[in-house]
Amino acid sequence: MKAARIHSFAGHEVVEIGDAAAQEPQAREVLVGVEAASVNPLDLKIIAGYMNYPLNFPIGHHWRTS
Repeated sequence: MKAARIHSFAGHEVVEIGDAAAQEPQAREVLVGVEAASVNPLDLKIIAGYMNYPLNFPIGHHWRTS
């Protein structure tokens, strides 16, 4: 699995794409393969350091429902 992460706050040049461990699905969850992804305005604010996110945080958000 690949993940886009940042190790410092700045512009888009700090985004690094690398390998990440795949998480095993829990009960009542499924693992879905993704062919393409995009960056949204929230991701750009995280990269610039405007949001309160830690470094090495994977860029892109997923929503979990119960």
